[in-house]
Amino acid sequence: MKNKSLIEGGILVLNLGGNLAQYYAKKIRKMNVFSSILYAGKANINEINQFKPNGILICGEINHIEDITIAEDIFSLDIPVLALGDAMLVMCKALGGKVENKSFKGDKLIDVAVEKSLLLKDINSFTAYFDCNGVASEVPASFVVTANCEGHPCAIENTQKKLFGCKFQLTKNETQYTDSIIKNFLFDICNCSRDWVAEKFMLRSIDLLKEAIGDGHVLLGLSGGVDSAVVAALLYKAIGERLHCVFVDHGFMRKGEPELVKKVFTDSFPVSLTCVDAGKRFMDKLEGVSDAEQKRKIIGAEFISVFLEEAKKIGKLDHFAQGTIYPDVIESGAGSGGELIKSHHNVGGLPELLGFNSLIEPLRWLFKPEVRLLGTALGLPSHLVDRQPFPGPGIAIRCLGAPTFERVEMVRLSDAILREEVEKFGLKYMADQYFTVLTGVRSVGIHEGKRSYFEAIAIRAVKTDDFMTAENIYYPKELLDIVSRRILSEVPCVSRVLLDISPKPPASIEWE
Repeated sequence: MKNKSLIEGGILVLNLGGNLAQYYAKKIRKMNVFSSILYAGKANINEINQFKPNGILICGEINHIEDITIAEDIFSLDIPVLALGDAMLVMCKALGGKVENKSFKGDKLIDVAVEKSLLLKDINSFTAYFDCNGVASEVPASFVVTANCEGHPCAIENTQKKLFGCKFQLTKNETQYTDSIIKNFLFDICNCSRDWVAEKFMLRSIDLLKEAIGDGHVLLGLSGGVDSAVVAALLYKAIGERLHCVFVDHGFMRKGEPELVKKVFTDSFPVSLTCVDAGKRFMDKLEGVSDAEQKRKIIGAEFISVFLEEAKKIGKLDHFAQGTIYPDVIESGAGSGGELIKSHHNVGGLPELLGFNSLIEPLRWLFKPEVRLLGTALGLPSHLVDRQPFPGPGIAIRCLGAPTFERVEMVRLSDAILREEVEKFGLKYMADQYFTVLTGVRSVGIHEGKRSYFEAIAIRAVKTDDFMTAENIYYPKELLDIVSRRILSEVPCVSRVLLDISPKPPASIEWE
């Protein structure tokens, strides 16, 4: 395939370390400008030029400035550069300035020193948050100090070379001018276009997929999750019935979800769909298995086995598709290529085992919220697009201890009750993830006037931006009372309903 990229232009975020890069990349995309991430220590000029960026933003969390080096050529590309936080000090050092080791942390008052700063346009003195391990004792030649803090330069610029730096971070809630500064960089300095929208991505992707696939046939494993559903809808728009989907129902999905997947991809997107009801087969493999990691491995291996059996029945296929999204690409340290189709790599061994020589990943440049927007643009129903994150092994790992048909059904029924009542109260979007867990704890209770020794179910509800950290959500007492009463009366063998109020960290969101 000729490399017609989806990813040219916009802002290239160079990451010096830590998690700030994803924050800035997401923030830029919310302003309808494309952004991508590379690790600064590995990025070379050829790789940067592949993106043809309108501008470069450098950020990161650094313990020792002297340990960080960055190619000086980055500052000679005639591309605007904004270096934030410790990255400003790295830029100063690379261009001949001087940096002094000094802890510089906390909320501090910034004095804007010039009236005509391009970056700090229309901004006066303000308070911002610092978390730096050094200060610039001398800025590089031809740079102007545009703002000071406690006698130290905290914003600099060289307008001739289009180089800008802020020693304070622009992360959320840490300066009231965050959006203004980023917008000044994007639109006034870099001349970015606001063209990163779901509809345009959809149309461009469809054209590229048609060219990449040609007359070939594509295999996709439908999991019932958002990512694979959006991939299926996008591929169907591109190649129609030459998309072959295999949906393996392992018996651990939530109530009504297998039926929903079958309906959507039979009625609205009539792909060539193979459905396999393998619930008993999976449960037999899990008999007596209580260790969470073992459950995951057994379910993963059995899924591959079932998938292989069904895929081989379809016949000759040319490409394998999967729902890789951008955080997966970032975390794997993958390269910068903007292609939709590439030489296969090991994805549970499936492409290699099935004899494919190519892998299609249409979502590999999208964050999860963008995947949902694309799903809506494609016409997928909201109850599928807005589906919450759900573990691959399903409710098998929300059933602590060895799963049985009866115990899995207890989780499925209690989870359905929670969802139904949350939606009745109009609180569907109050939490980013909410579910029930069969805790594996038994306790004494009273059932039909007699002593019982039944199980305990926990309710888990959290709010999160990135699922790396999460805070508890406290539903109204009236809602929790209704949910508790219904679970105790409608779900067999439950004597107690608990509320999990553990933030992440130290707890994880899932129990297993």
